Amino acid sequence: MQANQFGFNITGSSNLVIVVEACTNLDNPVWTPLQTFTLTGSPVYFSDPQWTNYPARFYRLRLREASDFIDPVCFEIGSRTPVSHSAA
Repeated sequence: MQANQFGFNITGSSNLVIVVEACTNLDNPVWTPLQTFTLTGSPVYFSDPQWTNYPARFYRLRLREASDFIDPVCFEIGSRTPVSHSAA
């Protein structure tokens, strides 16, 4: 997090289409798509300008063409430590 901004880099194989999704409750998650990227082999940066509107917000990456999820890494706002949670 830099200067009241939240974001992270996404890297992966070229031509993968990744959707960044967010939810506010991991006990009963309703995942909302925020942004879609087509990876090029170079890192892309995701930033969430709305993160300050939520007391907690969690993020996951999803392959757009597949129903399988990339191993989600969830971050609680204000923390740089990933939250351990298995995808349902």
